[in-house]
Amino acid sequence: MFKQKILRYRWVVLTCVILAIILVFASIRKPPNLAERHLPAQPLPAIHYSESLSYSDYLRQVRGLIASRNPRASEVIEMADGITVLDAISPKQWPMKAGCDQPALGILLIHGLSDGPYAISDLGDHFSQSCVLVRSVLLPGHSTVAGDLAHVSYQDWIDASSWAMESFSGEVDKLVVVGFSTGATLAIDYAIRKQNREANRVPLIKTGDSRSFNGDSSQVVGLVLLSPAIAIKTSAAFITRWVDKLGVALYEPLRWAAIRDDLDYAKYESFHMNAAAQIYMLTKRLGSTLDMKHPVPVPVFVVASEQDTTIDTSETIQFFHNRTDQQSEMLLYASQDLQTGDSRIEVRNSANVEDKILSQSHISIPNSPANPHYGKNGDYFNCVHYSDDPQLSRCLDRNNSDVLYGEITDKNTAQGIVRRISWNPDYEYMMNRIDQFINTL
Repeated sequence: MFKQKILRYRWVVLTCVILAIILVFASIRKPPNLAERHLPAQPLPAIHYSESLSYSDYLRQVRGLIASRNPRASEVIEMADGITVLDAISPKQWPMKAGCDQPALGILLIHGLSDGPYAISDLGDHFSQSCVLVRSVLLPGHSTVAGDLAHVSYQDWIDASSWAMESFSGEVDKLVVVGFSTGATLAIDYAIRKQNREANRVPLIKTGDSRSFNGDSSQVVGLVLLSPAIAIKTSAAFITRWVDKLGVALYEPLRWAAIRDDLDYAKYESFHMNAAAQIYMLTKRLGSTLDMKHPVPVPVFVVASEQDTTIDTSETIQFFHNRTDQQSEMLLYASQDLQTGDSRIEVRNSANVEDKILSQSHISIPNSPANPHYGKNGDYFNCVHYSDDPQLSRCLDRNNSDVLYGEITDKNTAQGIVRRISWNPDYEYMMNRIDQFINTL
């Protein structure tokens, strides 16, 4: 008992010290510029999720919300066949392949934190070439302005993604959920809650219609988890909620983990402390990676990069080891020979010297090299890790042939100027493996 008290007080003291350091730093640094995009709507516009909400009505409401909140919504994207930003960052239902009958399989795509549906759009383009019903969903607080993540909760994300999965009821027999990063966490959470629904121990949604979804639900037969957020990389993630609360009381810029220019039309580059706090709490809902008494109830296909500065891939491997079945598979990208001790895991080399690729990254997994925005010849370079010239200018220079590509690790950046790679050089192989997995279901 005495040792437990000492341990608890030690964490309290450590937390206080960290908060004090943050406050001192905040008081002496140059105050960052908070723009209008950093200010959330009051209150945050919300979709009322219910059994009576059709997917087409949902799309109409979401597009209206994005158009009213995102100042870039009407911009035309030259490299994306002239579509608007609104079209690119909105959820959608892909047209069925010509000649297809009533689909038996549905696929739901869920994006990650600070991203939007564009981040998983290449996946939708691929899956829609088969006779399946493919949809995506927008997590609340996204695709508008970065400030809208200030008041969103992980329960809002659970409600939106749960409703989207239930929207397939009566239209398909089987459902596969494909989640990227936070989207993968939500997919796992839903599968576990779905298993307990008959006992009414966990409600499907909390903030929408109080009625239960009484229709016949599509059977979730498998999950595809890309760069899944099983555990956050930084050890200080637990403190983000308290830093956000401190910022509310004392210093508004303290509520931002990063304040940037938000040049990427498809995702936020500024990052709010509340968003970090919510994903941390969401990952804690999954429980321990060693919790073998509560396995994921359906087969999963996991794709991850050993070099990932956002999530802890070693925890993802442990989660896969202990809480997935024998039908599950994992594709692990590593820049060196890696022994996992699990025959279900295939290790692929992520480095390519000829193309100056050092590794895959957290964000590269779901994107095709041909993507007009994030691809090999896309219109966007991820250089936000460089804040000052000349490194930033060298990274952004399209004619600089010396730039390397990879995750933003100390080891990689020590080798030269590194753009955070935003496309998957092994995309075709990965998609073939995912197709094979889905076909076995």
